[in-house]
Amino acid sequence: MHTSHPDVGVAIIDARKWVEEKAKNQVLESKLVNAATYEVLVKTGSMKGAATDARVYIELYGPDFYWFLAEVKVRKKGSKDWVCFPCNRWLSTQLDDGRICRELMAGASRPLVTYQVVTHTSDLRGAGTDAGVYVQLHGLLGDGLRQQLVGGPNDFGRGGINEFHVEDSDLVALAGVNAKAGVTYLFPCDAWLDERLGDGKTERRLQAATALGSKVWYTLHISTSDVRGAGTDADVHVVLVGSDGSSDRVQLPSKPEHFERGSRDTFRLQLAPLGRLEKLLIGHNGLGDSPSWHLSLVEVVEEATGRVTYFAADRWLGAASGDGVSEVTLTASSVDPRRALVEYQVVTFPCGRWLSVESQLKVELQPGHAAGLTRYRFDVITSNVRGAGTDGALSIELLGSNPAASGSTTQGSTAAGSTPASAGPWCLDRLGAFARGRTDSFVVRGLEVVQPSALKVELQGASLNPDWHLSHVMCTVLEGEEGSEGQKWYFNAERWFDAAHGFSASLPCSSRPPGRPDEGQLPYVIKVFTSDVKGAGTDANISVNVMGLKGHSGWQQLRARQDSFERGQEDCFTLKLPDLGPLTHLALKSDGAGEGPAWHLDKPVWFVARRWLDAAHGLEVLLEAQGSDPAKSLVAYGVEVYTSDLKNAGTDARVMLQLLGDKGSSSPLELQDAAAPADCFLRGSGDAFSLQLPWLGALAKARLWLEGPGSPWHLQLVVVTGPDGPQLLLYPAPSLDGMCRQLQLEQQQQQQEELTVAVYTANVPGAGTDAAVSITLYGAAGAAGPFKLSAPGRSCFEQGGCDVFSIKAGGKLGQLLRLKVAVDGSGRATSGWLLDTISVTAKSSGGISWFYAGRWLGAAAGLEAELEGSDGDVRGQLVTYKVTVHTGDVRNAGTDALVYIDLQGSACRSGPQALSKPIPNSSSSSSSNCFERGQADRFEVACRELGELSELVVWHDGSGMGSGWNLAYVEVQHTPSSQVWYFPCNQWLNSSQGDGATRRTLKAARSFDPASLQCKYRVAVTTANVRGAGTDANVHIVIHGNQGDTGQKALAKQGHNCFERGRRDEFVVSGADVGAMSHVVLGHEGSGLGPAWHVAELEVQHMGTGQLLKFIVNKWLDAKRPGGSLQALFQRGSLDVFILRGLPDVGALTHLLIGHDGSGTHPAWHLAWVRVVNLATGDRALFTANTWLDATLPGSNTWMQLPATPDTSAAAGGAAEQQQQQPGQLGGRGGLFGAREDAAAAGAMKLTKAWLHTSKLGQPGYTVVFTTSNIMGAGTAARVFFELIGEHGSSGVVYATSQPGQFSRGHTDSFLYPRLPYLGQLHQLRVGCDGSGMFAPWHLRLVEVVHVHSGQRWLFDCHEWIDKKCIWQRVLPAVAATVV
Repeated sequence: MHTSHPDVGVAIIDARKWVEEKAKNQVLESKLVNAATYEVLVKTGSMKGAATDARVYIELYGPDFYWFLAEVKVRKKGSKDWVCFPCNRWLSTQLDDGRICRELMAGASRPLVTYQVVTHTSDLRGAGTDAGVYVQLHGLLGDGLRQQLVGGPNDFGRGGINEFHVEDSDLVALAGVNAKAGVTYLFPCDAWLDERLGDGKTERRLQAATALGSKVWYTLHISTSDVRGAGTDADVHVVLVGSDGSSDRVQLPSKPEHFERGSRDTFRLQLAPLGRLEKLLIGHNGLGDSPSWHLSLVEVVEEATGRVTYFAADRWLGAASGDGVSEVTLTASSVDPRRALVEYQVVTFPCGRWLSVESQLKVELQPGHAAGLTRYRFDVITSNVRGAGTDGALSIELLGSNPAASGSTTQGSTAAGSTPASAGPWCLDRLGAFARGRTDSFVVRGLEVVQPSALKVELQGASLNPDWHLSHVMCTVLEGEEGSEGQKWYFNAERWFDAAHGFSASLPCSSRPPGRPDEGQLPYVIKVFTSDVKGAGTDANISVNVMGLKGHSGWQQLRARQDSFERGQEDCFTLKLPDLGPLTHLALKSDGAGEGPAWHLDKPVWFVARRWLDAAHGLEVLLEAQGSDPAKSLVAYGVEVYTSDLKNAGTDARVMLQLLGDKGSSSPLELQDAAAPADCFLRGSGDAFSLQLPWLGALAKARLWLEGPGSPWHLQLVVVTGPDGPQLLLYPAPSLDGMCRQLQLEQQQQQQEELTVAVYTANVPGAGTDAAVSITLYGAAGAAGPFKLSAPGRSCFEQGGCDVFSIKAGGKLGQLLRLKVAVDGSGRATSGWLLDTISVTAKSSGGISWFYAGRWLGAAAGLEAELEGSDGDVRGQLVTYKVTVHTGDVRNAGTDALVYIDLQGSACRSGPQALSKPIPNSSSSSSSNCFERGQADRFEVACRELGELSELVVWHDGSGMGSGWNLAYVEVQHTPSSQVWYFPCNQWLNSSQGDGATRRTLKAARSFDPASLQCKYRVAVTTANVRGAGTDANVHIVIHGNQGDTGQKALAKQGHNCFERGRRDEFVVSGADVGAMSHVVLGHEGSGLGPAWHVAELEVQHMGTGQLLKFIVNKWLDAKRPGGSLQALFQRGSLDVFILRGLPDVGALTHLLIGHDGSGTHPAWHLAWVRVVNLATGDRALFTANTWLDATLPGSNTWMQLPATPDTSAAAGGAAEQQQQQPGQLGGRGGLFGAREDAAAAGAMKLTKAWLHTSKLGQPGYTVVFTTSNIMGAGTAARVFFELIGEHGSSGVVYATSQPGQFSRGHTDSFLYPRLPYLGQLHQLRVGCDGSGMFAPWHLRLVEVVHVHSGQRWLFDCHEWIDKKCIWQRVLPAVAATVV
């Protein structure tokens, strides 16, 4: 579209070519075939970004797809009248309602109005946001546009105030408030816009208000009734209603112990002032196991006034309420309803008559004496057995006979003149009653029962614990007012009240206490020994039937405690039984109940079991009595089980064994090591067990099988040693697989083969070992071992030594194929054992088998290795590989650990090779300096021919102070053929950096460019256009970031004369990827005829991420100038301190005029804030700017007037300063705002400081000494900062320049700051670190600060961690002040 005016465009459009939506094309074309030609006048809105470059028809095309359309005017060509179609909406898929097609109606256009929108972000942790913020105004004439508030990257920060201007239609009234020009209206929110916080809403509709209301505190005391089941597990919510409004629904932050029966819980809520409280809505959400709640009373205290309002409830909320209501509205009262309760004296209304259908159901009682009523005390004793307690209520009724009333008879009267009667029923209930082993007493009144016959007991209302085991009930008659004890009756139960046995029972009356032996009964003591095997204990109920010559006892349950029948435990029980005579048998049975019902019985007293009681083996067993302790006749058998050394040979199933001899057989026994059950029956292992069994005679067979889930097992050999000492070798069938779960072993005679083993240790320093060495042999006819190689009285496996051992294999092995050698990791050598070769000679045949190793064995390299056999010694056929290791060029890339590699070729593997002795001509001068940053170290590895290399495994043992290692790549050269393979890595081998891996498998490549591992940076340096500004020196740069630094990189171009006066030079340098760039160090070495250099500007761009840093330098790099240096550090965001002297006292500060003269090559300045301190009075004021002073920006100037805000913070310099000085918490522009380097680095900035020293303020200069704690991990690699706070103000945040080795464990680091201003008496020290680096957390012990000129010393004791939990900083008080 061609336009002749920035706001109005006129175009001639042929209606025949008008393009409409696809669905209307044919209809529109048919209607407009004979239409005239029209002019279209389009007016675009005047707001920022309203214009568009798109072709405007129905759909939008073009690069700028945002368009705000104000109106469209249409007139017939030649006519003077325009028809207006107002729009005033966005056509955009992302703004407003997201539509790019609109239907416009003819009408008058409403004028646009500019609204100023000011947002106030709360000063809460995490209150700021980086998300896009939208606003939509609602008024009397409709809804405004949904418009994004677009500003700078630091908008909507914590505690920030941001201003925006939006254009919208005149809505006349905003949310019911007239929108008058120049009048400010408030829209309170005070809520989170976050899906995770608050109510989860990210969009809110705010109502206009004339003022922001403050909040007050309300304290709620909620009382739960003291009735059964009154407590609730649900979430409780409240809504307070007052004369000035109502609160939102607030869910109370309850804990599990809240809202329990009889409890009074307190909560504090901060709400808007509600005036005088009138109503309270309270309820719950019905969740939890017991949601029903009986609420008694709610007290609300207004903390500001102390006024108390009461809300009486005394009702159920939830399913127990009958109507199911879980929410209720209560009316306020200023009177405590508990005071309205009246205390009544106990008055007796005697009755003494039956209420029944036969007689009468209603009776009128008169006060009087309790004639005929008796007081009873019932003592209910709950049994002390597992699960005996209940939370139910108990109903009891005393049944018996009462003396007949004079002159009256009933149908049930006896000859003796008595009639059946009962006292009760009574409901016995108390919180916590009827617990296991507890006695609960209740005093009740009822009819007198002269001859009780039974007690009817019924369990009611139990929920969580419905089962109850009652021991007995004792009833005592209380006589007189003093309640002296009279006649007693006992009602023995010893039974369960549950679903299986019933919840009610009638207990017979007895005058004898339960537990007292009846005549003719004797106590029998039974001791039960549970076996000491895995899973032997049981939770089931155990019963016994004791049998003798005079009869049997019948099944008697052994009343177990909660911890009875546990593994390896002895339990004692006493049963009162009739005289059974001499005992002959004992029957046991288990009911199979409980979580672990299986039980392995060891030895009830002289009834030997040694078998399982479970569903698989039977729940009942009959044992024969023995006249003596069977344990005294047991003998020891030793069993050794050897698992084959084959793949997947081990098992995790239960291994069962039964030995068979000519005198008998053992019971099935499980073979298990109680100390380490998971380490039994592993591949190639031997397990030994000791069994106590009866004498079995000469052993001939053994049954071995697997039980339970688990993997198949390949058994090699079983050795059984009897009490007489001979050893029996039991060999299995060829294999045990998954289909064969049982195996019978028979004794076989095997001819042993004698072998001679020679072990050669490599002749290099540290090759020997003191560890225990064992070998396992694998031949064509079988396997043998493991054999421990040792020679008493002789030191074996020394450097360059050959040790010879003789072993005996159980049978012919045939041709030896493989050998497994293992060490146990013990001994003095930390690096392990360098094994050269092992040879095995068969004495019978004289044949020799060679097994070449040429590798390390140890904790880092592996404790075992399998070696392939050969007929000859292959050591003369070894080839050499040259291995070059390139360490990365990043910070802390080097390592002090011992590095290993393992090469994989098409022919074989090299095995672990330690890289400990470099080639003398390599870049490392000694073995201790290997693997340093940016270094290449060369080693030689001798091994068998590997063929074509495919991969390399590299790792380290983690030893040394700095074990973390950044590996760039490894280069391996085959010496005979000069073939080279490359193994790129470019990753960390560090458990605390990168992905945490310390072992990497690298793939081989025949071609590789090391430069591909480097990152490129564009550096542009502008030399100042002043006399002598150029330099002939060699210039270098170091780029720093959050992942390290590039190291020193030279800036030079071959054949170019760089760094001349007024010239801009650009370079591309390669280095390590430093991540997000933070600062740059630029310098030269001072060589050449004219080394002095005046730098004007510096630009550095990360070509990978596009990050760009620009620095306005305007500084000489010249060591000969006063305060000069050959290098400077450049970082945005500095804190500059000036002392102005000789100014008049202007009183309380109200405004500050600040600006600059606009000179220099880059005069633009972004000012954050200014703080002014009157050093005489201590008064201070903060002037917040957060704006540019730049004459080139629209609406900006080089001078501005700032209003003052009180600044009373002596610790952090005010809220605005504290917000911008927090290290590590700043985003967007400016980097680490408020950070200042030490004196040398600060000299690199363009500073104009007037350090004026008077006798009143004292001389500047402090020495700060940091002492790091001497505990594990105490040191830090992060940047350390501090701030001194004294009576004259603050030093500002100062960063300590850290060098390698500083702030390490137990280290003391001292720093001199000669230009820090004198602060008087020091009060506090803020110290911390920025959390960067691999080991950021820091345990600080002490900080000492000394004033250089006066000798005053202050100590700041810490002894705490500085880490993420404390937001990387701590404020320490001064604990001492002395003069040194």
